[in-house]
Amino acid sequence: MLELIHKLSHRKVTVLMLVLGMVGFGIASYHELSFELMPKKETSILSIITRYPGNAPSRIEELITKPIENQIVGIGGIEKILSSSEEGESKITIFFQDKEVLKYKAVEIKSKVDMIRDKFPREVEEPYVVRFNPDDRPMFIIKLASSGEDLKSLRELAEKKYKTILEKIPGVGEVLVIGGRYREVRIDLNKGKMLGARVNPNAVMESIRNINRDSYLGKVINEQNQDVEVRIKNRIHTISELKDIMIPVGESSILVKLEQIADIYDGARDLEDLSREKGEENVTIQIKRNSQANIIDTCAGLRKQVDSLGLPPGAWEIAYDQSQYISSAISSVVQSALIGAVACCAVIFLFLRNSIYTIIICITIPIAILISFCILHFFGTTLNVMTLAGLALGIGVLIDSSIVMIERINENLKTDPGNAISKSIGDLWKELFASSITNIIVFVPLLFASKELRSNFQDLAISVSACIIISYFLSVLFVPTIARSLLSYKKEDIDLTFVWERFWRKDYTKFLEISKEKSKQIFSLLNRYTKVNWLRFQILICLLGIVCVIQIRKEYIDFQGGKELQASVELKTGTNLEITSQIVSQVEKLISEQPFVEKVSTKVEKWHADLIVKIDVSKTNDKLETIKEKLNEITSHLEGVFVYYADVNSFGNSKELDIDIIGDETSELKKIAGELAKEIQSIPETDQVVYRFREGKKEYQVNLNREKIVLAGLNTRDITEFARTAIQGSIPTKFFDKDKEVDIRVRFRNNDRKEIDDLMFSLLPVEKKSVSLKEMGFVKLGEADTRINRKNKRRMVTITSTFKNVGLSEYADLVEKRLETVSFPLNYFYEFGESIKKIRKNQIEMIGFILFAIFLTYSVLSILFQSMLYSVPIMLMVPVNILSTTFFLYILGESYNVSVYIGFILLSGLAINNSIMILENYFRIENEDMSLQEKIQSAVLGRKRAMQMTTLTTIIALFPAIFSSSEGSEFWRPMSLSVIIGMTISYVGAIHFFPHLLIWTNRIKDKKFKLSSLIPSLTIRKRL
Repeated sequence: MLELIHKLSHRKVTVLMLVLGMVGFGIASYHELSFELMPKKETSILSIITRYPGNAPSRIEELITKPIENQIVGIGGIEKILSSSEEGESKITIFFQDKEVLKYKAVEIKSKVDMIRDKFPREVEEPYVVRFNPDDRPMFIIKLASSGEDLKSLRELAEKKYKTILEKIPGVGEVLVIGGRYREVRIDLNKGKMLGARVNPNAVMESIRNINRDSYLGKVINEQNQDVEVRIKNRIHTISELKDIMIPVGESSILVKLEQIADIYDGARDLEDLSREKGEENVTIQIKRNSQANIIDTCAGLRKQVDSLGLPPGAWEIAYDQSQYISSAISSVVQSALIGAVACCAVIFLFLRNSIYTIIICITIPIAILISFCILHFFGTTLNVMTLAGLALGIGVLIDSSIVMIERINENLKTDPGNAISKSIGDLWKELFASSITNIIVFVPLLFASKELRSNFQDLAISVSACIIISYFLSVLFVPTIARSLLSYKKEDIDLTFVWERFWRKDYTKFLEISKEKSKQIFSLLNRYTKVNWLRFQILICLLGIVCVIQIRKEYIDFQGGKELQASVELKTGTNLEITSQIVSQVEKLISEQPFVEKVSTKVEKWHADLIVKIDVSKTNDKLETIKEKLNEITSHLEGVFVYYADVNSFGNSKELDIDIIGDETSELKKIAGELAKEIQSIPETDQVVYRFREGKKEYQVNLNREKIVLAGLNTRDITEFARTAIQGSIPTKFFDKDKEVDIRVRFRNNDRKEIDDLMFSLLPVEKKSVSLKEMGFVKLGEADTRINRKNKRRMVTITSTFKNVGLSEYADLVEKRLETVSFPLNYFYEFGESIKKIRKNQIEMIGFILFAIFLTYSVLSILFQSMLYSVPIMLMVPVNILSTTFFLYILGESYNVSVYIGFILLSGLAINNSIMILENYFRIENEDMSLQEKIQSAVLGRKRAMQMTTLTTIIALFPAIFSSSEGSEFWRPMSLSVIIGMTISYVGAIHFFPHLLIWTNRIKDKKFKLSSLIPSLTIRKRL
């Protein structure tokens, strides 16, 4: 391999063309890469949704939820089953193990459910299986404001015109219209007129259903012997046609026009929820992309199309454009990378003070980045925050090898100018290979990580590895080739250091002399104790680091700030939508009046509302925790209203702990939940305890007398249809308006259905008499569940606790300890939610990965150095760095989280590079006539400047990242900080701590058996 490298380094044109060709491929690959905010996530979650309209949660549970749970429980690979039974709907969510292939499991689940489908009531709709996709969210949202048009007309316009236009944009997958009023043709029956005409609501329904129908009759042959189809066309197309429908009165020949007993008009469906922004209702158009779309290009096309729609100013607003978030996040990462790259170049120039060397190293940065796009495209990754963060990290790493090569070339030029470059390649290709392999191999454990961890960090691992691979080949081929070419010219022809000489040298030299003098004075005091104090200091930091490992906060993602808060408003169960809207408006007003609030977006439902509060960070320096306290203070005085504030970020709320209480009876579960809430609230670190369930809602229960029903000539179905039509309304058919179907709803007018007595005293015409529902039965006031939740086939209620001043893991330990004193009834118990389970699983997983990475690195070093003994002091630097980094993270108030663990994995490779360089230098002079201490000191001094440059460039490249607050910075800011601290400690440890380890290793060596060579071609150590 060395011979091939030597030959290629002499073929300047070949190397240049190879590099230019790869750069061309990189540019082409860049244009093929799609842009994302975060890496694509794949989940192992399927849901079975079954609807049974008009039925209570308890009935849904018994008839649908339980049978399906029992049917699917035997399917392999299931991790857990959650279910909820609500009014008219059953939803069962199945969590599978990561290894399972969901497309096959979806088919298996569907076939299992189909086996019991016939056992469901006939009115149950067909169950369907859906896959949970976290990326299935709108990328573009347009808000339409009413400008002279009501919300119903605005929605009609959005559905009929704008939706059709936007669906044609390349990359658009689905267009949804949300909000406004749904059009509905209303037939409001007048109870008095209907009774006077002796018309039954069921007769009205039947007449409308029978008339509004087109029918195919068959074919006839015309005079030309052609088949001609025959159809009855009897569809209703106008409101006036609907008014003219004739209703028969009983079995008589009397007919009554529909408009004589009902008010008929083009209206709107009853509201079930509404959305507002800045206090005003609106209609929004939500646009989702298809799976292959480039978000930035698609959003640009949408913006252009919206501008061309000709909407009046103020009538529309782009409420959300994901491409802006992506562009902002990517720009932040790119800006950090550019600042880091420029700073790295400045550091190299200040150290080398040679423009030729600086140019050679600096041009490798854009070349390596461009070629990296080839590898990213090959692995099918996207350009997102994580891949670009990896490239930003790679900027510091990728020039390390080039710095080492240039440093050696410069050193050899002094002793052997004619053979300096070839000698440098021969000296360093194996050392750089070892360094590159150890930096890459630490990512191997990610291949065995959970699906979520892989999806979050796989792109970063690929981009960093790409930079390292490319930097190695550039350092051993491109850099020597360019150096050979440039150094063949006279210095005065190409050296640009005249700028340095003329403008900066005098001041810099003066500064350098003063710095050296002061440094000598400081280090003269330290040098007396250097041999002991640095060693003791490092050991002390490591011991403190062990203590900090136990004390440091442990999170999944350490989210410390953001621009949005979510406020959940809870009212008394049963509060209608109108009253809920009025109360929520008060909450909106109080929040909007705060100077740091930019806008409030609201979705209101019956007795509940969700508010998204956007914070204007330019008007406040407060953290989200402080802002939450301020907002809670101004809304806490509202009577009968509970407002709960939570952080909004990409990765969930890290300040919440869910406690699931599992058992059989809902009433007992709620009682236990109340006791647990009191215990948890008594913990000083607890902020709020929130019930994730509601008390039962009030309902009138109509109990019919079967005997009286039969005597009256009625049946239960007649009464049920009459009552449903009277209150809720029934939809007998559709009204056809051009290409759109509109529901026709028949029910009593508002004044005839306000109270329960309006229904009970309603008269049903039966032959020649009329009977009231009051005569058929009685009414009592009862209570019904609003939702029934189950976990692994047992009922469950959940409480959520928020906390302060501690991490999630520590808080969970406090709660666990407190709940040990609570006694549970037989077969009742509690479990923590997924957040803490994820952290605990993550901690075990990441510790295993770090140990695996250390083992792999040790194995590679043992092979390359052909010594298991000399690899030990290098690997000892890894725990030293990790423990020392932990100490400083604890001092800075940081936490252990996934990003920090990834930083530790990176440090397992990066932090030992300095030690590898010293050991390689030691092997070069191992046989010279010097004492052991002199050899080690010479090895350290010979590599000191190169280590300073490589450490500084890695640190400076990452330094801008720790101040970033853009989208996705929750992931890569802690990782960058841990790598910066670790690299700093690595340099100090390599200079002051590693020599002691090397001395001890040599003392042990004389008593140990030396292993024979296993792979001679990769041996760094020279054979004697």
